[in-house]
Amino acid sequence: MFASDLFDGHTAFVTGAAQGIGAEIALSLAEHGADVAVNDLDGDGAADVADSIRSLGNRALGLEGDVTNPDRVDEMVETATEELG
Repeated sequence: MFASDLFDGHTAFVTGAAQGIGAEIALSLAEHGADVAVNDLDGDGAADVADSIRSLGNRALGLEGDVTNPDRVDEMVETATEELG
């Protein structure tokens, strides 16, 4: 196994990922093979990071939402599961 395929076949859900450390974590996971659900309160920023991940050839989904809201978390996880597996 090479480091670049460490997460092949896996899906990650990264919160606070529209910028900074969260965005870097999401991109790094994708660079190592993961498909990534990108979450942030900043929906446009999450979508931009998801676009960057898709440009690497991975599947990605930008999800706007507040992780302090349990109902919204359930919705986001359900959407990510349906879209990314």
